[in-house]
Amino acid sequence: MKELVRCKACGYVMEKSALGEVCPACGVKAQMFEPFEEKVTGLRHLLLELDIHPITVHLPETLAALLLVFTLIFPLIPANLQDKFLWPTTQILSWLFPLAVAAGFVTGLWDAKVRYRKVTTPILVRKIGLGTLLFLTSIAQAVLVSVGTGFQSFGRGSVT
Repeated sequence: MKELVRCKACGYVMEKSALGEVCPACGVKAQMFEPFEEKVTGLRHLLLELDIHPITVHLPETLAALLLVFTLIFPLIPANLQDKFLWPTTQILSWLFPLAVAAGFVTGLWDAKVRYRKVTTPILVRKIGLGTLLFLTSIAQAVLVSVGTGFQSFGRGSVT
């Protein structure tokens, strides 16, 4: 089992072998670290080690970045390629985006319940609010793209 240490100043937990001169989180000297023993055991520990929520949150971030890039390059691409490749790809990504946000949201709630045993801490309530806003925005964006009003094929009418 790995030997863990915790920073007395900020609570950062890390492996003792990786500890350098200062805390990587807050910068206090290494002498401020104390031995740390994890109290999470069994199934709960296994579920936390899987990192399901951090992994699922990367998918909506990637889709959002791709949608932004496609939106920016849309006017630069010839019309026949817009209609054949870029527009259908944008539509598919637009519908995957809310699904990915929902997956991140659900795994976030699950992770909070496993990690903190409640989802009502101030930071989690704020994150739930922001996640809800992102989900509603992603649905609105997907609907706009699917009905053709969110993207026009620049003077040639709707491409659907």
